[in-house]
Amino acid sequence: MQKKYLFWIIPLALLLIFQAHSASAQAFINPLGFTTVEGFLNSIMGAVQKIIVTLALVAIVVGALMYVTSAGVEKQITQAKEAISAALIGMAIAVAAPSLLKELAGVLGWKTDNSNVNGALSLSAIALKVLSFLLGTFGVISLIMMIIGASLYMTSAGDEDRMKKGKDVFKYAVLGVVIAMSAMVLVRQIAKFFVA
Repeated sequence: MQKKYLFWIIPLALLLIFQAHSASAQAFINPLGFTTVEGFLNSIMGAVQKIIVTLALVAIVVGALMYVTSAGVEKQITQAKEAISAALIGMAIAVAAPSLLKELAGVLGWKTDNSNVNGALSLSAIALKVLSFLLGTFGVISLIMMIIGASLYMTSAGDEDRMKKGKDVFKYAVLGVVIAMSAMVLVRQIAKFFVA
């Protein structure tokens, strides 16, 4: 019975010795091209982010197409609005993902060499830029409404209703410009405390 085991043990031992010798002579080639798990996960995050943004843009176009072709059907209009809203929320999350990771890294105190995360704006800086854009747009629309109100007033030709409508449009447009400029000043002053 011992000879039977020796018959298997000796070739197995020789095979292991040969494998150990040949393994030391061969170099391992990394097929992924990443040397760390973090680099691999950063690459996956970038690819997923691009896919999500692309799908969100497609969903926005589909929602807009549904809205245009709805022909006044309330159910289709609601579905179109929901599709566009969901796509915008998904795109906002995908675009803000590096900023969320940067904020999380700051809270937890860990460092990363990902250029997307390190170069990302903070969430407060993003909020400031979005708010500034919206307030600027609001101001431009208010100026356009001032022109429309003045045009209504000047072309009223004595029509009291049209004169009143022109005055009201102009009055509320001026109020809109004042509110937009005041809000812009407040936002910029408050942002100095939160955004470095």
